Amino acid sequence: MCVVEKFKFSGPVYSHTLPFSNKHSLIAVGCKDNNITLCDIQSGSDTHILRRHRQSVLCVKWSPSNEHLLASGSQDNQVFLWDIRKATGPLLSLDQHNGSGSSISASVLTAHNGHVCGMTFTSDGLFLVTTGTDQRMRLWDVFTGMNMLVNYGRVIHDFKHQTHQITLTPHTLTHTPQLLVPTKSDIGMYELLTGKLIRKMKGHYGKVTSCVANHSSIEMYTAATDTSVLLWTPSIEDGHLKDTNVSSQATMYRDTWSSDED
Repeated sequence: MCVVEKFKFSGPVYSHTLPFSNKHSLIAVGCKDNNITLCDIQSGSDTHILRRHRQSVLCVKWSPSNEHLLASGSQDNQVFLWDIRKATGPLLSLDQHNGSGSSISASVLTAHNGHVCGMTFTSDGLFLVTTGTDQRMRLWDVFTGMNMLVNYGRVIHDFKHQTHQITLTPHTLTHTPQLLVPTKSDIGMYELLTGKLIRKMKGHYGKVTSCVANHSSIEMYTAATDTSVLLWTPSIEDGHLKDTNVSSQATMYRDTWSSDED
């Protein structure tokens, strides 16, 4: 492989996201300079900049169902939904209090009581999940911007100046969406709509820094500070997930969904 395009930024890049659609070729980039830059990999242009956040942008995600809809989260505790066709500002600013007046001021709506460090859309694009340094996860209705008030409990992690990578189980694996969330050396599996912690998947001995699901092969990959990458595969028996433990001595280890209850 070789470098075919290079984009330069004024400070560290915290997050980037690739489009799901082939209708545009824009990579959204969240940076320390408070801005989101849209980089066109076809033209090489990076002149389209989204400005509204007041601190570093830690996470950005394209909607899987609307090629023009972008979500961003920042150290200013805010989450914005953007229609990139509109240059006037964000489409929505998500309010954890749903307009109850508990925010700092009417002009500053916060999604979390801490830095917003992770987010993911559901596969249909109807919901957005966010995590923050307040140790909370929140589920949002993308159409209305409403906080769905799902209680996931405290989600313990120490992602402060980096992206907290959360993901959803492949839709072909479970009837209802389930969240996969790095929590220190484990990966928590939560029911998306109820907030129930189903299990904790164990396999790493250091902080889990990355969690990615492969929806085509029904696999999950996790990386950690223990210098390992784990490949997780489910074993289905009688319609349920069965825990087994298969590993090798290679750089990438293979494991399966394992529970702290065993």
